[in-house]
Amino acid sequence: MDLTEHPSRYQLVSDGDSIFLIDEQGEATDLVKRPRQRVIAQLVEVFAPFQNFHGDPVVDFLHPRQRLDVREARLGGWPTISGTRVPYDTIARLQRGENGISAQEVQRFYSAVSPEAALDAISFDEQVRSA
Repeated sequence: MDLTEHPSRYQLVSDGDSIFLIDEQGEATDLVKRPRQRVIAQLVEVFAPFQNFHGDPVVDFLHPRQRLDVREARLGGWPTISGTRVPYDTIARLQRGENGISAQEVQRFYSAVSPEAALDAISFDEQVRSA
């Protein structure tokens, strides 16, 4: 490998079994177990949306809806309303059933949750339940 830059320019990461060199494009090359072999997929690619064998879209695991996020350090990776710690299913439960409240009324209970985010929460909840 043609590593001619100052050592501080290289990013090295480990998975516990090997060490990988990360290049400018973000691609990883194994330096220990299988020297010079490139990593063919990263978790960010695995989590990206895709179509299943039936041609149905599979949800984006990091952003299941426009106003929902999944963050490892927030509620253990449970989907929440973007920018909050409010779980999507809490908001969906408020809206579900004959005694449920409207998306606009959700803000009375959770001021940081917009009506649009409430609609995203119920939409995602319905998709999870149907699966």
